[in-house]
Amino acid sequence: MSQYVAPGAYTRVQDFSAYVPALATTTCGMVLTATKGPVNVLTLITNEGQLQETFGPYSASHLGLYAAQAYLRQGNMLWVVRVGTYAQYVTEITVKDDAGDVDALEFSVPADVGPGSWATGWKISVADGVRANTYTISVLDSSNRTMEVFDQIVVGTANVDALNYVTTRINGSSNFISVSVLAETNDLEASIQTFVGGDDGSPADAGDYIGLAGTPPISSATGMQLFANCEAVDINMLAVPGQYDSSIVSAGLTLCETRGDSMYIADLPSDMTVTQAVDWTNGDSVASGAPAAAWNTPYGCVSYNWVTIFDSLNNTEVMVPNSGHVAGVFALTDNTRGVNFAPAGERRGRMTDVLDLEYSPTLGERGYMGTSGNIINPIVSFPSKGIILYGQQTMYRSNSVLTDISVQRQLMVIKKLIATSTLYLVFEPNDSTTWQQYINLLSPYFRELASERAIEPDYTILCDDTTNTAARIARKELHGVVSYTPIRAAEKIITTITLTPNGAIFDA
Repeated sequence: MSQYVAPGAYTRVQDFSAYVPALATTTCGMVLTATKGPVNVLTLITNEGQLQETFGPYSASHLGLYAAQAYLRQGNMLWVVRVGTYAQYVTEITVKDDAGDVDALEFSVPADVGPGSWATGWKISVADGVRANTYTISVLDSSNRTMEVFDQIVVGTANVDALNYVTTRINGSSNFISVSVLAETNDLEASIQTFVGGDDGSPADAGDYIGLAGTPPISSATGMQLFANCEAVDINMLAVPGQYDSSIVSAGLTLCETRGDSMYIADLPSDMTVTQAVDWTNGDSVASGAPAAAWNTPYGCVSYNWVTIFDSLNNTEVMVPNSGHVAGVFALTDNTRGVNFAPAGERRGRMTDVLDLEYSPTLGERGYMGTSGNIINPIVSFPSKGIILYGQQTMYRSNSVLTDISVQRQLMVIKKLIATSTLYLVFEPNDSTTWQQYINLLSPYFRELASERAIEPDYTILCDDTTNTAARIARKELHGVVSYTPIRAAEKIITTITLTPNGAIFDA
């Protein structure tokens, strides 16, 4: 029935502007421990400063923070989940009146930062101010470095409305502490006191890292399971840096396979020979924590071996797992060339902030790692060239293009883009017009992939009465078929040199 009844001029809008949206191809998720920060909460970190401010300083006890730092030097979207049994906050500090009879002020650290040892050793200094009847209150770290200073602080009932009244000034601007008044006094005791009692609890175990699915919204998920819902959090890489126990790696690989859009970047134990590393990944190791069966999935990758970096905060060199640096290579590749290119080699595989390797494998060892069904990507120190990720194999052991990280990551992006963009067609009539809209929606994107040397130009997108039979239409299903051939990376450059006798003539 026509909606135009009365005489007049009418306009209609038909929107055919739908297009395949741009998606972030470099978003990493990490599960780690730290001295501070929210526990079992998805926290978005976009730079190194924010990482340290939120989760505290890097240390050998929290290797995951080094991995997060390495990734953030190339990527700018990192979802962090802090895990562990952080049992206790530091105790409060009380400051007495000048006579030493009454507890006048109580200082505490903010509860929303999370429990742990992060504030243990911090100090509160109360000293006379430069003006009469005022005080200077300072916050010092465990090394006695000044973090904050509040001068011209006043106390006492007569000063409650003053801008420099102790609670007004400190609680309104401090990044580290809060203060409450226990008893009004006109004079404070000069002192320096230390926060004590912060506790990281027992070390995190496999159960903490793997986490629980929970029963949202009654009980939240924990650990790695916070990344399980691909509609709730968008990532395409996942790592649990420095944790190589088979139960953790297996859970990570399963989670990425279930999501269908992410790759798990696994670590190996340190102090391993090449043969021991291959045995570990093949399920042939008898070492503690080793997998009982070979890793075999396109949704994971593993590299050899640990790397040495300089920790400028602690002014020392430290050896760390490589998963954060590998994730950084992925990010560098995405930012400079795109997800379709191999994240390896001299152009895109350099790890410029790595000082040294635990061991640099030889040419023969590199061949052994990545042939005959083995799936380890070597990190190599080349003289005059630097330290380079020199392989791009997934954990997949079949004769398939999905053994290439670049092909697998490209496929994950394509799957996500198609799923996201075709939501536009849900609840549209299942007829030839919608089928053509499906083709029109995806065609520009695949033309662009072909122009970017990502796929061969002979791709096909089919959506018609051959893919949508009467039975499928009756089930309210619309079926499309996309077929393409990925362009694989040249991993071996082979040149044939022909020697000829004198006087040989070559035709132009």
